[in-house]
Amino acid sequence: MKKNQNYEINFVTKTITVTRKFLQDASQMGTEAYEAMLQLQELNMPIAVQEIHRKPKIAKWSFERMERYLKNVQDSEKWTADYTAMKESASHAEVWAWFKSNFIQVDKKGKRIAPKLNENHKIIVMPKANASTVKSISEKKKEGVA
Repeated sequence: MKKNQNYEINFVTKTITVTRKFLQDASQMGTEAYEAMLQLQELNMPIAVQEIHRKPKIAKWSFERMERYLKNVQDSEKWTADYTAMKESASHAEVWAWFKSNFIQVDKKGKRIAPKLNENHKIIVMPKANASTVKSISEKKKEGVA
């Protein structure tokens, strides 16, 4: 198997895999990529475009959306107090990381899993981070470490 950054020749499966960028570069006559593509085509092997598998990202929520979500959580007073302390002492990215680690569940493919509800239709939370996490971040802010 011959490997390059732009393409891979697999003699076992008799296939050539190219990157999308290489394919775009090869579409312009006279370029090095064009010449390389002509040589690859002379091998008479099927050419496939490399697939990129990325996990879907969960977009950051605004403070307002997080607050609306917390109103529907079991023990919402406790979680809202933790959230408020976190919001006052940390950046939006830190608050979002804390919120996501506690409330947003994802499967192995990166897709969001719907939360479980109790008999009162409130979201059941399985805590991973708690007020001690909030306190440690706020203490670091005071010390000037974080």
